[in-house]
Amino acid sequence: MNDKGLHANHRERMRERFRKNGIYAFEDHEILEVLLYSTIPRRNTNDIAHALLNRFKNLAGVLSASKRELCEIDGIGESSAEYLIYIGETFSEVTSQLFGKIALDSEDNVGMYAVMRMGTAPAESALALYLDENDIRISEEWLYRGKSRMTDSLELYIPKMAAECGAVSVILIHNHRGEPLKPSPEDTVITEKLREIAASAGINKVWHVIVSDDGYLHI
Repeated sequence: MNDKGLHANHRERMRERFRKNGIYAFEDHEILEVLLYSTIPRRNTNDIAHALLNRFKNLAGVLSASKRELCEIDGIGESSAEYLIYIGETFSEVTSQLFGKIALDSEDNVGMYAVMRMGTAPAESALALYLDENDIRISEEWLYRGKSRMTDSLELYIPKMAAECGAVSVILIHNHRGEPLKPSPEDTVITEKLREIAASAGINKVWHVIVSDDGYLHI
């Protein structure tokens, strides 16, 4: 049997495993291997999946990598990179919807949500959440995704948006991927200014959470 036939049979066996047992029967490299069937029709994707995990450590790392980073892996072209990014961003949005009715009323709940929401976001991303009197999310928005640093305008913008949607509490989340889990001087200044301006606007509570590879930290 030629290589093409071997690959076709292997792919069908993988699909049959999924039909019988679901994704939970797969290891991380096998999940990636099957995902890549959609954009790599002929080449064996097992070696590409291992190369992705060797570079980015885990599924979250692969699905949050930039297009440039992904395309540095042998076998990953633009279409495959864009597909993996699309999968990662879809997962992030599904997570947001599933947790939309859970009260974000404790450091643990807020921290857990922050880690999940930032799991596939590019480095130096920031997200704002606006909560009602029961700490249920009214709305949320990405302030930026992948910019190099936080900006001083956030402490003015977030209270303004909170007032417009009737929020009484806000959560600011941003990530420090690949960096120590500690606030920078700019993070501390922005947090202090945000709390001061928010209080004068009638916002009862302001959470600010940093997420890194080591977990999360409340400022």
